[in-house]
Amino acid sequence: MGAGRQTLGLIMTLLCYWLVGMPLAWLWSAQNGAVGMWQAMCVVGALQVLLLGLAVTCFDWHAEVERALEGVREGSRSIRNSPSCLNRGLLYKNDNSEDAGRFEEHQEPLLTHS
Repeated sequence: MGAGRQTLGLIMTLLCYWLVGMPLAWLWSAQNGAVGMWQAMCVVGALQVLLLGLAVTCFDWHAEVERALEGVREGSRSIRNSPSCLNRGLLYKNDNSEDAGRFEEHQEPLLTHS
């Protein structure tokens, strides 16, 4: 899930496919063959969409926005010391400058590979 709740998505997927999908596919495939298996997959997919949609509607979206903003702040702080950015010749401007949080081009790479 895009809200940083991969564990919730994992649990929902495991529950839907293993607890509902497998028994349903086994039962319906015994009756209808491969068509029954596909029908079970469609039912499980719809069930998963319904459950995950319900979970998303229960999120506290104001708290999610704050979590996302904090992640952006942490990411912008950690990118200053990122070797990949330094090797591409990008220099992160000082937080005290008026252009804080922006990159500027640097003529030569600050780090070199041996």
